[in-house]
Amino acid sequence: MSNATIIKLGGSVITDKSKPFSIRRDVLASIAADLSTYLREASGDAYIALVHGGGSFGHPLVRECLEREGVISRECFTRVAHYMTILNTEVVRTLVLGGVPAVSTPTRAVCVALKDDLADCDLGVVKELVHAGVIPVMFGDVAPVKGGGFKVISGDVLVWLLAKELRANTVIFLTDVDGIFTADPHLNLDAKLIPEVQAQELVRGLATLSTDTGGKADVTGAMKFKIEAGLRLSVKGVKALIINGLEPHNLINALQGRKVRGTVVWF
Repeated sequence: MSNATIIKLGGSVITDKSKPFSIRRDVLASIAADLSTYLREASGDAYIALVHGGGSFGHPLVRECLEREGVISRECFTRVAHYMTILNTEVVRTLVLGGVPAVSTPTRAVCVALKDDLADCDLGVVKELVHAGVIPVMFGDVAPVKGGGFKVISGDVLVWLLAKELRANTVIFLTDVDGIFTADPHLNLDAKLIPEVQAQELVRGLATLSTDTGGKADVTGAMKFKIEAGLRLSVKGVKALIINGLEPHNLINALQGRKVRGTVVWF
């Protein structure tokens, strides 16, 4: 399945992080329309898996738990899981209404968290869904830790695990910035876009990475974590495209191989 594509919908794209439990329904509808058009024109020759972030649903709740208790307790786990299910349901609902054959695939049902911020997932069913032309929709989630306790599994880790399982050659990250910059473009008007770079060069400090959180803290580590997670999982031969998911039609243009303002990171 070497022509598979993994798409990550950043939490800052599908929700407004400044407003708890908010959903950018217009953005979701636009993404659904792009996917529907792409799949129709691809005539069944497209294999896609989708992951979305927690945005204003998951992150504030996790942060609250950690600040109050220092860990994700059983009560925190069930509360975060509940609200992430609500967000995932809205994402899948919008996709299905837009003509996309999407199905919810809860992360906590197929993955356990590891103590090194990675995860151990049984993705066999996900692979079968993709092969059947269905788009599984996973998400950053809380999950049991192998050996006891609960942790967050970042959607960025899921992206790379899926890329390896499906032997994907392309990963598309939809964020709220136009790519990777030399500084946070939300805070520094002089920040320069990096159009193309090797993943290893980034972790050696070639550039100061922007975040996809508008300068706010992110419990999963933001843009730098996206790159490092792929390297830690020994991903090779994958092109990662980081583009602005708030710009209409960026997704379909990227899927169809048209030029899109963004950053290409080679693994």
